Amino acid sequence: MAELAGFFDDSGTHGDSRFVVVAGGVASLRQWDRLSKEWERTIEPWKLSQGYFHMADFVSGYNDYQGWTPLEKCYRLRALVRIICEHVRVLVGNAVVQGDFNAALEICPSSVIGTAYRFCAFLALPAVDHWRRRSPRRNPVALIFERGNKLKNEYGQLLTQLGDFDRTREKYGISHFDDATKQEWIPLQAADLIAYATYKCLAQSQIDDWLAHEFETLFTIPHQGILYSDALKISNCLRSLEEAKAQAELNGTMTARTKKVANRRTQARCWAASLGGCSDKISGEHIVTRGTFTEDSVRVKGLSWCADEFRTIGLSSFVKKVLCRQHNSLLSQVDDAAIEFRKTLCSFVDISTERDRLPAQPWPLKSLPVDGSKLERWCLKTLITIAIDGGIPIGDGDAVAGTAPENLVEIAFGLRQFEGPHAGWYWMGSVGEDIRVAEGVEIVTFTNPAGRISGARFRYWGFGMLLLLPNHSQSGALVFNSKDGESIRPSVQHRPGTLGARVHGLPSHELKFYWSLGLNAEGDTA
Repeated sequence: MAELAGFFDDSGTHGDSRFVVVAGGVASLRQWDRLSKEWERTIEPWKLSQGYFHMADFVSGYNDYQGWTPLEKCYRLRALVRIICEHVRVLVGNAVVQGDFNAALEICPSSVIGTAYRFCAFLALPAVDHWRRRSPRRNPVALIFERGNKLKNEYGQLLTQLGDFDRTREKYGISHFDDATKQEWIPLQAADLIAYATYKCLAQSQIDDWLAHEFETLFTIPHQGILYSDALKISNCLRSLEEAKAQAELNGTMTARTKKVANRRTQARCWAASLGGCSDKISGEHIVTRGTFTEDSVRVKGLSWCADEFRTIGLSSFVKKVLCRQHNSLLSQVDDAAIEFRKTLCSFVDISTERDRLPAQPWPLKSLPVDGSKLERWCLKTLITIAIDGGIPIGDGDAVAGTAPENLVEIAFGLRQFEGPHAGWYWMGSVGEDIRVAEGVEIVTFTNPAGRISGARFRYWGFGMLLLLPNHSQSGALVFNSKDGESIRPSVQHRPGTLGARVHGLPSHELKFYWSLGLNAEGDTA
């Protein structure tokens, strides 16, 4: 996982805007964590119904911010700016005059950079890299955007146009791209403030004194970025990008023959080959994400070479070569989600333990966020990796043993959703049950009456999970058989919204699941 992260937002992308801006900040993960805690403490007394701070509404006095006096707004903005100044190491922002960009596009039409918005999005890459190279750490930087925000999609379009994903990341020192909501990642609220301030300083000649003072304080932080307002210079940038793309295509043609055989071999072994874009090297994929364990060895049972008894092996040996490097890299975000869930479970149990030692009292509710969608994808990715060479076909359709159905591959990579009312991730447990942390991961696959794998149950650090594929027949109570013939009738809940805990009989804390499908259910208490 990257030690540095950049959080970005956009401003000025509405139709009548003169400027387009993409801006944000970069800091270490530890600094972002400190910012998040202090930010949360600061805005909690404000009782924001959305659950997060939104700069445009704040300045305009809309929604949660109606009735706030100028003095209240001044002091509250000052508090947030101070937090950013204390914890963010560098601000990164680029802007372009929309009219000048349009003129440049007429001089040099570009298939790589088709919009002013994408132009600014791309320029964040070299700007972050320029600062990173002068940083003592020089670690790769993770770039994180708001979920559903078109900014992340712009990077996806850029990477498609510029060619090889790994090379582009390596060139600009980017570890990976990710997304989240403003509630899940508080630094996105800080990025919203930074992008708004950048735009207002460009677009308005007159800014209210209380805003101007705080913006001046904000921009005392070291910053990287350029305002592009010369059509000729912008067209030269566009031309350079077109030439880079042409050179990449030429290099690809020259090396195609030498890579052709290697790619064919890789595609034959990569279970995500149906997506296209396989790299020419196969990766040693950990069967279960390495970061879910804290020891250097693991006890394994049930694989072809240890079917009936446990064997202890080093984690470095607990791998399969079933994904190419490109597709393995694209799944790093779901591995990170599983690792984060392990940490969240430990925190959940720690809160229970700490409060259980105290006298009964009305507890301030602590909510621990869980990215349910990525956890669901991690379970699917792990199921496929385990079962791909087991001799039993996976899922429905015409996929034969040793291959992964295209629909499941696309779900694992976040390109589509599970279909059907019963497919997907379940919590497997009973209301009133204690959640106890126990290191280890147990995974048991099961089949449908047609003899095809239709799901798996997981025991993840003591937490029960179930994944049903669309081909699992479901009517009434859930009943399935494991590979050893055991009849399973678990108590389950499909994609829960919250799982709450009580201490001394009083509500205390909860796991709060976020689903991109909008299917959150009512919470239960564990």
